[in-house]
Amino acid sequence: MAEASADKGRVVCFKRRQGRRVTRLHAEDPAVAAAAEAVATACGFSLEQLVQPNRGAAALALARQVAMYLAHTLLGRQMGDVGTLFGRDRTTVAHACAVIEDRREQAGFDEWVGHLEALVGGEVEERDRVAS
Repeated sequence: MAEASADKGRVVCFKRRQGRRVTRLHAEDPAVAAAAEAVATACGFSLEQLVQPNRGAAALALARQVAMYLAHTLLGRQMGDVGTLFGRDRTTVAHACAVIEDRREQAGFDEWVGHLEALVGGEVEERDRVAS
């Protein structure tokens, strides 16, 4: 029983850290947070799952890679900055971008990423219009 309590404590602690990561992401770059939330929702994940420190299942890792790719290519953020926001390093973001670029050669995947680009791009334009 004591092990279960210890495990529960770690889970709670992990969830608190995830909450801080999400809060930091929103505070430091709301546009990247919005892009990440759009990708997470489209893939059936939460933003908390997307920024968790471990890799997670393959589908979650791919969703994270797409979010980092959009943050870099669509929103123009530097790879190091994207890595910091997602709790990864610059080389992980570079790898994610390379993986997504390679997968965009598949018509269905390219269409899906294009849809996400339009969705995120529209949200960013709307946010900029409202802010000015």
